[in-house]
Order: sequence, then structure tokens, then C-alpha cells
Amino acid sequence: MPLFSRLLKALGLRDMLRTYESFYYRLHTMGFYEYLAPTEDIIHTVEVEVPSLIGRMKEIIRNICGADISDVLRSYDEALKLKREIIAKDTQLARIYDSINDLLERKLEPIKHTLLRGKTKRNPA
Repeated sequence: MPLFSRLLKALGLRDMLRTYESFYYRLHTMGFYEYLAPTEDIIHTVEVEVPSLIGRMKEIIRNICGADISDVLRSYDEALKLKREIIAKDTQLARIYDSINDLLERKLEPIKHTLLRGKTKRNPA
């Protein structure tokens, strides 16, 4: 989706991009993940609206067929690789923060009990 969206933007096909994003949102997000799209809306979208979009997509593919975008694809692969590395680092960072939280809880457990007992004595309600 991100590469196709960029392709549509580069071709100046913003109306088609909005349609594409709308389908993505309705079918993928609202239909598949959120279960908020009524079944009849999904059926209508797939049977009536999507074929038109697919026809337009085929036309775009026919028109750009033969265009050398190999450097774009290499850059996109590089971007995906970097994104995977960032996600891995983000996961590693989350584990470190979880470890910090666990350490703090263990180290401060006696103080926590002292503070909670003091609070209870001063404010029994």
C-alpha cells in the first residue's frame, strides 16, 4: 500500500488515491480488524466499487509497464529493511523499559508499603 500510494501521488492521481485509501479503511480496518463495517456494506464495496478500481489500476499498470523503476524498488527495499530494524529496536527498548519498571517495583516495594501504611493511618477513609 505505501508504495502504491506513492505511485498514485507521483502520477497526480489523488482522487484515485483517496478511493484506494477509502477501500483500504473500509475493508481492511473497519471490516477485518474492527468488525464495524456491516456485511452488506462490505459485499457492496467488493462487488460494485472494487471492480471499477481494479479496472483503473490495470490501466495504470499498462501505462507504466516498461518504465524502469528498479532504483525506486531498491530504495523501497532499503526503507523496509530500515523499518524492520527500527521495529526491532523499538521492541528492544520496550523490553528495557519493562525491566526498569520491574526493577523499580522490586527495589521500592518496602518503601511502597511504608508509604501506604502511613497513608492509611492518616486517612482511614
